Amino acid sequence: MNSDIVCCIVLYRPTRDQIMEIVRVSKVLSRVAVFWNHYTEDDKGLANILSSRDTIEIYRNRENCGLSANYQKCLELVENEKYLILLDQDTAYSDEDLSEFIITSRNLFQMSPKVSAIAPNIECDYDPERSRKKFTSPTYVPWIINSGTLFRIEHLREIGGFDTNLFVDHVDLDVSYALTALGYKLLQLPEPILRQSLGRRAARLGFKTYLHSSWRLERQVRDRIYLYRKHNSAHMIIPYMVKASLKQMFFGDRIFARLHSIFRGFYFTRKELNTDNRKRPDD
Repeated sequence: MNSDIVCCIVLYRPTRDQIMEIVRVSKVLSRVAVFWNHYTEDDKGLANILSSRDTIEIYRNRENCGLSANYQKCLELVENEKYLILLDQDTAYSDEDLSEFIITSRNLFQMSPKVSAIAPNIECDYDPERSRKKFTSPTYVPWIINSGTLFRIEHLREIGGFDTNLFVDHVDLDVSYALTALGYKLLQLPEPILRQSLGRRAARLGFKTYLHSSWRLERQVRDRIYLYRKHNSAHMIIPYMVKASLKQMFFGDRIFARLHSIFRGFYFTRKELNTDNRKRPDD
């Protein structure tokens, strides 16, 4: 049952419905590694549901470790698997779509050794029609969203895996840039459709966006600035800061707190800020 695939799912305060989605996934895949951020004793009942499945492994984090650190932990747990599929609690495949996606991806991987990752079509809850790509055949793209994507583990190891300096945002961009820099290809399929929920929405004068908490906003800014510096795009930092600030002023509530978070993210420094922490196989 797809024994050459390991599935990584990251949780943060999941609902019972989201837990049941993971149970469904475990019926299609033979190894599902669940990384549970901010796990507490209150989560024990939901965790027991997952523990009842032989194909599910649970790794509990007392703190919120984000996405990238957990993805990297999962990659280090790989035994004989060839592929890694990433999911999170805000994305959902139907059983049929997941099985179809795996079959199609296997065929494409076999035909194209230079393909590192294959992504489904994404439909976001805020605007399903506009978010869904309109192409009719598998298409090479410059970057992909990690959620729902099947990666070739051999290629991930070539780039050293996932950069744990990143928290949640832009992990997909970083991996996409690293893979394509080595000449590898990224494919996105017209079908199946992966449905994704991105958080609290806000609308004003016909414009729509997502608003995160002030804490998450600060981390978002840190990640974006880290990405710009790492990939030699520091000239984009100031325009990004202006755009992010205007967005919060236009859409947000508690504007002062949100602007404070943006500038905390901007001035935040750490020892690893200009360092890619990934270890290459030959290091």
